[in-house]
Amino acid sequence: MKRPTRFALALAACALLGTSGVAAQEPVAPLRDLVGAKGAGGETEMQNRGYKLAGGSKAGDSSFTYWREPMSNRCVAVRTTN
Repeated sequence: MKRPTRFALALAACALLGTSGVAAQEPVAPLRDLVGAKGAGGETEMQNRGYKLAGGSKAGDSSFTYWREPMSNRCVAVRTTN
């Protein structure tokens, strides 16, 4: 049986979006309730909260998506794994 995809959130500097790696940091406080959410539901909730998808990449068994919060222009990296 396939395990559900889960979200892990970390703050990432916007300058890192074009690089191959993102340093792990603490989850972003207003998004902590999304840690462990199923992948599709987490992405929908990110959009509902005003975040805009800014890109993505894959590494091993993880997918990374990068989101920009329009009001503050801060970036968030989301790691999704099975």
